[in-house]
Amino acid sequence: MMDARQFLVALGACLSSLIIGVVCLFWPHSIQRYALRTSVKRPGIFWPYEEWMKTRQYLWSLRFIGALAIGAFILVLVGLIRRAK
Repeated sequence: MMDARQFLVALGACLSSLIIGVVCLFWPHSIQRYALRTSVKRPGIFWPYEEWMKTRQYLWSLRFIGALAIGAFILVLVGLIRRAK
């Protein structure tokens, strides 16, 4: 049997996975713009990921992360439903 604390932790993981999944899957361009705008730029130090973040592969990796997060949401939700029975 699941107590209230365990249920809340699982529900929090479920909801955070859903939010991350939806945002990464449906708005990857917004995340890309935000990441490029807020990336650390120090004079004299080359930041190796900045050029990669400008590519289509970065957008596809965000979509992939979104699909994985939605999969995690479904997995945790199914676990919660089975546990509640």
